[in-house]
Amino acid sequence: MLEGGVIAGAIAAVNAVGNIYDYKKNELIAGGGQTLLKSEFEKSLIGQNTTLVVVATNASLTKAQCKRVAMSAHDGIALAIRPAHTTIDGDTAFALATGEITGEPNMIAICAAAAEVVAMAIANAVLV
Repeated sequence: MLEGGVIAGAIAAVNAVGNIYDYKKNELIAGGGQTLLKSEFEKSLIGQNTTLVVVATNASLTKAQCKRVAMSAHDGIALAIRPAHTTIDGDTAFALATGEITGEPNMIAICAAAAEVVAMAIANAVLV
């Protein structure tokens, strides 16, 4: 929870080409430690990998502010997946705001939280 009762959370669906890391411990938690496609079978999987994330907050955000939060969510993808945003991944992030908490939002805090909750959601997606 952020100041003023603002909450940020994320969910993720993960089928990444890259390996999944616990970004706080810098430990590999899923994947084989290899990031290069080697076989013809693996090459045939191009276009079938992606990580989809949704970040939600109860703050009141404009469309432009939601876009900024979604952009920050990509930082969370990069924290958790190595390599991230490859040419054969379709990594995408969405953001939404419920508007429950009114007033000027602290965008720095919300964007930082977005990156962190996305990284945690990615780890949870492969561990649970």
